[in-house]
This record gives sequence, C-alpha cells and structure tokens, in this order.
Amino acid sequence: MTRDITVRPDPISRILATQGKLFPEAAVDDVTLLGPVEALSQRCIKNRPFVQQCEIQWALREALNTDQSSQNSASPLSLKEIQSKLKKVQPKFYKATFKLQSLLVDPETDAAFLLHDYLTKRSICALSYGTRIDCDDVIAITPEEGLVLNVTKETYQTLGLVGTELKVRGKSIGRYQITLDLLSLVTSKSKLAERVRWCFSHTYCQDITFLMAFTDPVTAKDIEAETLLNFLAPGAHKAYQTNPNIQKIKKTDVPNYAITSPTFASPFSAPLENACTQENLLELMEWSGAISCSLVNAHGTSDVLQSHNVCYEKGQTIRISWRGFLTPAHTERIYKLWSEAMLAAHSEPTSSHLQIGAFVSWGFEDSPISWRQRVQSKSPHTFHLSGENISFLFALPSLQTLPYLMVNATCPDDLAMA
Repeated sequence: MTRDITVRPDPISRILATQGKLFPEAAVDDVTLLGPVEALSQRCIKNRPFVQQCEIQWALREALNTDQSSQNSASPLSLKEIQSKLKKVQPKFYKATFKLQSLLVDPETDAAFLLHDYLTKRSICALSYGTRIDCDDVIAITPEEGLVLNVTKETYQTLGLVGTELKVRGKSIGRYQITLDLLSLVTSKSKLAERVRWCFSHTYCQDITFLMAFTDPVTAKDIEAETLLNFLAPGAHKAYQTNPNIQKIKKTDVPNYAITSPTFASPFSAPLENACTQENLLELMEWSGAISCSLVNAHGTSDVLQSHNVCYEKGQTIRISWRGFLTPAHTERIYKLWSEAMLAAHSEPTSSHLQIGAFVSWGFEDSPISWRQRVQSKSPHTFHLSGENISFLFALPSLQTLPYLMVNATCPDDLAMA
C-alpha cells in the first residue's frame, strides 16, 4: 500500500496530533511482567538495531517536609551522580552519500581490508535516509544481518540477486528482501561476490544517503570512522553529535503504586489477562507518553491523566532524552546507567523519593528491521498506517520488590506478517 504523503511527522508530532491518545494505530505486541531484567534488556535493547530517540524518565514524589526537601531537592545523591554521567553520553553518527559498489571494491585494496576490519569488530550500523519502507528501496547494515535490501518489485526484477518475497496476511505486498553477508563478501573473489559487485556497479548503481554509526560493542564508545568514510564517501559525509536534552518538570502528577487500597493492593501481580492489570499498565504508558509529549499544564496536571484506579500525588519528573541515530551499544550504555539508578533507589526508598523509572526508545518507522526476532521469523517491519515500533521498560522502586515491566508497541502489520 502506498501513500500520497511526502512528509512524515516524527512520533512526537503524531502523538501530539492525537491529543494524548498514545497509539491510535499501533498494537501492544509484547508485554512482559515481572521478568528478569537482563532478559528484558536483551529483548528491549540488544534486539533493536536502529533507534532514533531514547529517553529516561524519573518520577519523584515530594519530600515529607520542607527541610528534607531543601536538603535533598527531592533527588538522591546517587541519582544526581548518575545524571552527571548521562550528560557525558553523547553518541556520534554520520550522514554519508555513496553507491553500494563502494562497499565491495577490489578485495585487494586498502579500502576492502579497512572495511573488513570494521565489520569484524561488528561496529557498523547504517540505514538509508529519506526512504519509505512501503514504496521506496530501503537499505540497512547491521552487525548481525549484514547488508539488508528491502526493495520494490521493480527493483528486485532488475537487480539480479535472489531474495525473499514479503507477505502480509498471506498476500503479497510487492516487496522483496535480500540479505547479504557483507563480512564474507568484502574481501572475497567468489562467484557470488563477483556477481554482487557486478549488480551494484551495473543494475543498482545510484547514490544512496545513509545514517551511519560506528561503535565498539564492548565499550559502547564511538570509533573513529573518518578514514573509512573518506574511502566510501569522499567529500560527501558529515558528522553529528547527539547531546542529551535534560528537562525537569515540577509539580507533576506522579502515580503512587505503593499506596495500598482494597482495589489497588497488587497493581501488577495478576496475569496480563486480568482487566485491572491491563488498565494499570496502560495508565502507566499514558503517564509516560504525557511526559514525553509535555502534555502538562502550568500546574503539572494533564487531561490524559484521568484515573479511577491509580492514586496520583504531587511530585516532579526528570526527563533526559537523546535524538539522532543510536545503535544498540549506545542504548545499552544509557540503559545500564538507568538500571543503576533504579537499584540504588530501591535500596534506599525513603531517601530517594523515586516512584517510577521509565526507559523508552523509538525505532525508525521506515526501518526494514524493528526487532531482530522478526527477521529470524521472516517477519520484517512494515509501515501500514503508522510504522511505530516503541519500547517501554518500567521499574517501580517504591514497591517492596523491584518489578520490571516491558511493553513493545508496534504497527499492526508486524503482527500479521506471514
């Protein structure tokens, strides 16, 4: 299905346009309650090859007295220390334009060996820029999948490479996906490598603009890439740095899940099918969405936050966000600092005043991969009506046990891929 629109609003603009209704076209795809935090981080972070925005939210209740409030400023020392560390997380990415044949030059050249070295370190992530997943050719490079070409039927018929036809609900959508092991091809002289080189120099030889990032998957630090980019895109690349945006929202309505009442004793202990559990989880998502979209008035309240089940109290929220082109190494580095804050707050619940911690990440709407397990099950990401693929990871340090809750929201066609 193609669309007539040429300009796509970013996820924040779309959410604002829906007047606080978070996912009018998205579906809750995967919900895990009280799961092991490492397993959740694996599914929420490491399986996300491309992230356009990452955000941390900390909701703190007001101190019991003004003296205590003035001393702690409703924020524990450990939280302030972690916040200072988060300020230093400044991911770097590039915008570069080159032909795909630049990736498969003569295997005996310095450029081929240099590219092979980067691929061996599993440090390259790239996604074509300005391409739409339902009507354009979308190209991606990931450490696990290699080179991924999600192309139209016309491109597939002229390209000359073998791929897989994509279907939705058993019906063809006129798109094909080709996956190539770039690491094995870049320094190879095999028949397959020569075939791919010929196709990229004769049948698919247009310039493509990429967003690219080069990170060490172990240290999560950015790797110098100017030398490689001078080979791939001489004079046609530019570096960008993503600086964290820190916002403190005072007088915010903060959900208090520690308050015991006959109807709200165990907010998330029941199975997901339980109506009360579903309502609590959706209201937690609504609260996080209201913070992300700044849907609060001068008094810190929002029309979105209307609940008959959750008890709200006055407090403040710290919001730290990064926007650009983030790799799994970038988001995992941010996540580890967030998790450290959650554990510290749970160990000292009285002094920390921390009620809720949220780790939210937005994937690219036009990425051929939303979550990696979809590729393994031959279910690539599609756009349909929204293309949203969002992850929420919540922690509730105010409760006696420290539960972690994860929610993945994605577009409906992802759920129906055959």
